[in-house]
Amino acid sequence: MNDTTRTMQQVFARIDELATVYQRHPLWAMLKSGGGAASARRKLRAFAPAISHFILGFRDFNDFVLPYDHPQTPLEHAINNHAVEDSTHFRPFIEDWEKLGGNLLMKPYENLIPGLSQEDHRLESAHTIARLRQDGHVEGGGVPMLSLSGQVLSFLWSDAANRHNRKLLHQYSRLIHQHGADPVVRFAIVEAGEATGLVMFHITAALANELSADTGIEYRYFGEYHLALETGHLVNQEASVPADDGFHLSCSCEADEPFK
Repeated sequence: MNDTTRTMQQVFARIDELATVYQRHPLWAMLKSGGGAASARRKLRAFAPAISHFILGFRDFNDFVLPYDHPQTPLEHAINNHAVEDSTHFRPFIEDWEKLGGNLLMKPYENLIPGLSQEDHRLESAHTIARLRQDGHVEGGGVPMLSLSGQVLSFLWSDAANRHNRKLLHQYSRLIHQHGADPVVRFAIVEAGEATGLVMFHITAALANELSADTGIEYRYFGEYHLALETGHLVNQEASVPADDGFHLSCSCEADEPFK
């Protein structure tokens, strides 16, 4: 879509179009349920770390970027209310992280977690290497082994594992910085994010159901609890979004970014 403005109906149509394509992404086929509890556990354990940076960063986005400081219109108030609701979703994510095994979730990503080489400019000096070796943090090859907390930090900001997630949140913020005076831009960002989330939670809820049938544990973030909260639209959209085409979008890209 290359025009400089969009009507609301065009925004909805574009999101529906991209969501249909998004549903066919190979990731969802990989995460498909039906393999039993062991398979569901393995898939959720691998998926949780892969989205962790975005989920925790999404809280900050909803706290500090998306809402208006002084909302005026019904749409602006609805966006703020939506941000308040979405900013709480990190809590059941951390809850499910622990239920799925906590530290065990990092195991599939060990090969993507870089160590610190001797030549790394971030290490202050050869003395640092010597001290690490003396303390038992360096194996024979001279590569310092990271602590568990260091591994987590390295993973979260790893280009191999999380570059796209990190970039997406900053793209969201850039769009609001550039066009945020227009509430329809923020609305389009919310709608696109909700559409992608709905696809994801339908997949993860099926996995969580398989696992819960075996463990008796409820997985609130990945399961039916969260899916029930995901309408695919802005909270109270019917009461706050005008149905006519009198509202236009001031830029052309915000409906596309979450689907990439």
